[in-house]
Amino acid sequence: MTSSALLLVLGTLLSSSVLHPSAGVHVGNGTHSDPAWALATPVLKLACASRVTEGAVGSTEADLDRALDALFHRGDATADEALVILMNFYIGESRGTDLWENVVDRGPRMIPLLKKYKTRVNSLPSVKCKTRIRLTSESATEALDSAISAIVGAEQKPST
Repeated sequence: MTSSALLLVLGTLLSSSVLHPSAGVHVGNGTHSDPAWALATPVLKLACASRVTEGAVGSTEADLDRALDALFHRGDATADEALVILMNFYIGESRGTDLWENVVDRGPRMIPLLKKYKTRVNSLPSVKCKTRIRLTSESATEALDSAISAIVGAEQKPST
């Protein structure tokens, strides 16, 4: 999938009915101009909608999986940062594991971002949702630390 196709998927998700204000989510003041937040916001909105409608029949889960997959397939710095931002939020257990693995697999270039957001855990914009999706600062810090440790550990393993 090309970069323009990935952006089209994310743009479609942003304008879809799943992201209607009735889904009960609002990220910060709604005026984030930061490109990484622009990529993370649709995923957060879908994660919120997924939690609010848990167990309901619909495309929210599939949309969330597609949005994450689109980020996983982007290899640029903006996507790297968006993935680290998402590590501060509950997006589902298996999705959270996939997210952590994707961040770790990106390797050493992720360490500065992981450290950056580790110091900003308590200053991230708010995400208002009918259910809690923001991780506690302890849980977010633990996830970020474990990713750093895994990356550093992988770097230190001798090649065979």
